Amino acid sequence: MFQLTVKSGANKGMSWPISERPLVLGRSNVCDIPVPDPVVSRRHCELWQADQIIQIRDLGSSNATLVNGFPVHEAKLRVGDEISLGAVVFVVAQAASPSAPEKRPVPDDDTPVTLWLNDAYYISQKAREPEGDDLPRSVNDLRELFILGRKFGGASSVRQLLDVLVGHLREKLSPAAIWMAWYSAPEKCLALHPFEGAAPNQDAPTEAMLRAVETGSGLLSPRSIREPNGRRLEVTLIAPISTGAESVGALAVRCATPQRVYDESDLEYFIAVAHALAPHIRAAGIQEQLRRDYEYARQRAGIPSTLVGESESLRAVRELAAKAAQTHLNVLVLGETGTGKELVARMIHDLGPRAQRPFVVVNCAAIPSSLFESELFGYEKNAFTGATTAKVGLFEEAHCGSLFLDEIGDLAPDNQARILRALETGTFYRVGGTRETHVDVRIIAATNRLTGPPEKGSSFRSDLYHRLTGFEIRVSPLRDRTEDIEPLSAHFLEEARQQTGSSVSGISPAALERLKAWLWPGNVRELRACIHRAVALARVGQIEQSHIALFAPIDATGGEGGILTLADAEKHHISRVLRQLGGNVSATARALKISRATLYNKFEEYDIHV
Repeated sequence: MFQLTVKSGANKGMSWPISERPLVLGRSNVCDIPVPDPVVSRRHCELWQADQIIQIRDLGSSNATLVNGFPVHEAKLRVGDEISLGAVVFVVAQAASPSAPEKRPVPDDDTPVTLWLNDAYYISQKAREPEGDDLPRSVNDLRELFILGRKFGGASSVRQLLDVLVGHLREKLSPAAIWMAWYSAPEKCLALHPFEGAAPNQDAPTEAMLRAVETGSGLLSPRSIREPNGRRLEVTLIAPISTGAESVGALAVRCATPQRVYDESDLEYFIAVAHALAPHIRAAGIQEQLRRDYEYARQRAGIPSTLVGESESLRAVRELAAKAAQTHLNVLVLGETGTGKELVARMIHDLGPRAQRPFVVVNCAAIPSSLFESELFGYEKNAFTGATTAKVGLFEEAHCGSLFLDEIGDLAPDNQARILRALETGTFYRVGGTRETHVDVRIIAATNRLTGPPEKGSSFRSDLYHRLTGFEIRVSPLRDRTEDIEPLSAHFLEEARQQTGSSVSGISPAALERLKAWLWPGNVRELRACIHRAVALARVGQIEQSHIALFAPIDATGGEGGILTLADAEKHHISRVLRQLGGNVSATARALKISRATLYNKFEEYDIHV
């Protein structure tokens, strides 16, 4: 006869006979030999004798079964072999005489287990999968995961997925708090997602969540908290959300006594939920981004995806945009209508670490002032008549990405104040809501109303201006960079040919000179319309001068879209002649038939740099 004796650790000296009936060792009290150690699985391994041969089999434990210091899955044992389970060491011994094991009551499998305070417990995602009869730790758990997977498959957005997730976690784990965070690989940081049911940011276990993402391991972390009437035990579960080699983010839940205490089985189930969620949330994020890109392309059809041109001013814009993209600073893009401010904003987003996150476009001038707050910040159910459901605002849609506020100079002062508060605090209230929503959004704004800091008496708030100008990028009008007209015209010609199948081969020199001579009050947008129209008129051959139809603006007030003022026309003409003469001041003065002194005065008046 053989027996298994505790050599060291809890219950040292106790022995159990080894027979044909397997002895199950584990942390659960329903095991034949309970081992109260948090690193031991509930059913860790089993031991039996057959034909005078002692055998041991690991039951899919998280931290392996060690025989003489080496991990085994299944092995034959001899007298003197040592088996290590956590801090307890057993030894196989020869039994002196047969003896019956001590009768012990068999409690339910949900009896409390011991958790060592401040001793975190990890489960690696690369742990060996259970085999054979060990697969179903709980048939009910498998059934619930199957149902959850079907619900995830029926969700069509990230928000719907999170609604399903939160409802399931509340029903299954009864958490006091839930968090989800997105992971940014380039910056190696997490950004908490603001969803219903999340706990306050300052209480989130962000460092532990980041560690779980970087190590690819789940985490069970107990903590003892002193309270006026005693102590309570608080337990946090954390699971990484990963798809293949890509880390998407992390989930965390927390409970506290006396409501509930999580154990290893809860952590295993929580990791399984995160695994089930990962591919769905990744696919939903990609689908939402594709939908936004499609809408963007449809609204801006034909506008180049890059800034076309090689003028000095445009190269400076590209260089500054590339530098701004690598920061988290807000950006204000200034320039006339049609100069390509939105392209600059898109370039900043695409070149930065948020490129895989949302890029949400808001035309501030197109949203009625009375609806601006609900569109930007969303609203709660029953916040006003007709609000039958809650609505996510554009700020939340842009979480972890970029929000492009086009024509921000047209905002009413009260809406400017709302934007300012959201920028300063990173928080806002939905209309009709009482809970603050936290977002991580980069603001890129654009306006044709401002040329610099607002003057005294301006309707645009100076504090908002300075909050937006982490970077300030100015896009020159097309009339000040005529060298870009030729490459832009060629680009739009090719675009029109692809769209219409036209056989127009190019632009004649006379037509190109006519294009360069125009002041382009509508800037690049006007040039694109002109080239597309010319392609339709020419049909074959080259675009000739007769195909170039240019229209003076109807509004003669000199306002937006109106005819250039005399000063603007004079500035443009002087700049153009100066460029044509290679920057020669004397030759320019002679060509304009004015003195050099007068010309220098014009340089100073119009801020023309030689």
